[in-house]
Amino acid sequence: MAENTNDLDVIEGVFFSVDAPEATWKGTFHFSKEGRKILALESIDMFYADIPKTYNCIYGEDSVTGERVSLVNCSQMQFWPDLQYLVYEVYKGEWVEAVNKDGYSAVTLSLAGLAQWLQSKAASSMERNQLLEYPLNIDESRQLILKPNTKYVDQGHQKVLIEDTLITLKSLRPTSRINLFRDITSIRNFLTVLLTEQPSIKSIWFHKLDSTSTELFINYPPPLDESSYFQKKVRFEDLEPLLEDSLRIWFKSMINFDEILELYTSTKQLIFAETSFTEIAKVLELIHKYFYEPDDAEENKILREKVVSLMEAQGIGEKGKTKRWTQRMRYTHLWVELEKMEFFKNHWTKPYVYIQMLNESRNYYTHYRENKHEVKHKNIRLVWTANQLFYKNNELRMWAKALLLAALGIPHYLVSTLIWAQNQQYLHIDYEANPYSIDSLEFD
Repeated sequence: MAENTNDLDVIEGVFFSVDAPEATWKGTFHFSKEGRKILALESIDMFYADIPKTYNCIYGEDSVTGERVSLVNCSQMQFWPDLQYLVYEVYKGEWVEAVNKDGYSAVTLSLAGLAQWLQSKAASSMERNQLLEYPLNIDESRQLILKPNTKYVDQGHQKVLIEDTLITLKSLRPTSRINLFRDITSIRNFLTVLLTEQPSIKSIWFHKLDSTSTELFINYPPPLDESSYFQKKVRFEDLEPLLEDSLRIWFKSMINFDEILELYTSTKQLIFAETSFTEIAKVLELIHKYFYEPDDAEENKILREKVVSLMEAQGIGEKGKTKRWTQRMRYTHLWVELEKMEFFKNHWTKPYVYIQMLNESRNYYTHYRENKHEVKHKNIRLVWTANQLFYKNNELRMWAKALLLAALGIPHYLVSTLIWAQNQQYLHIDYEANPYSIDSLEFD
């Protein structure tokens, strides 16, 4: 399998639109130095006004090698001195059909890193470069295979160690490219819950029933160092017996898990801590709604009443609010679940003050109705400052990840180990008790 480094060979030959195959053009497709995918066509016998500004799909074939490409979502970027289109999706191999057409049997995703993690189990008994396989059955029609892929490749005058992980999703029934892409990217989200960071994609291959394959080229961010994805304290062999059941739980609620993971991942990319915080709060609320709120109406009512009673006993009650879940009720119930794990029980000494501040800060940064210095209880400010949010956001991501792991059936003791190993550098600073901090919550 080729490495996706955006060095696809230049395709120089004949191109034509899928919608009008009778009209062919000579041209060249290539990646620019900036990584943009560009199709340059020679003179076309058409008036400028008649030349389409966009094409859904253009097929191309190299005149010498016969190599084929499918160029999807083409947008005109230049008319003179030559006609150029910017291409958003590129497939190398057999020409692709519409994404919803059946005819595919599998998809392979190459992820950066993780090879050392997967191979650590067998390192003592097998050669490190031996190809291992870990099959996981998702359901009666889909199987996932994990393969650590360690190899040396020639780069100039030296051999360079390349480590990635091949994840192949096999379908026992004919399926479409869009279904395979949806499922394999969801599996990447599943791995993100187990790891420190979202694994970087190196390449994606779609495999057809006739044994031909097509590689998708899109702009992938550069991979992180291998050690960025996991901590050695959490071994693959600790998780391996649980993965199949966890994967099945994931796929039963895949739409909900994916919605949460996309929002969760985006919180690490936002520039402002305040914006990131409001999104993390939404993540927690969705986790509760999808995975911790009972479906049965009577059970739901009983649980709400218990949570309200607990809040009143802790001095953070909301009188008369039991007919529906409020934000503070959701946060309180989530803490009840987190408190079952040693890590959280040991590191959150004032959880109900924390919940009150989480709720007030969420409301403030969403609506900005009051001056944050005026939102107080017993002379203590209840809204976290932007500087504090830098740490609070990391803490709340720990909450979210732990709750997701528990929802996937991972035992509490292992959840605590995972969260501790991945986040110990982010444990909260006790601003409240620090008389030297400008963000101390104490007022004269």
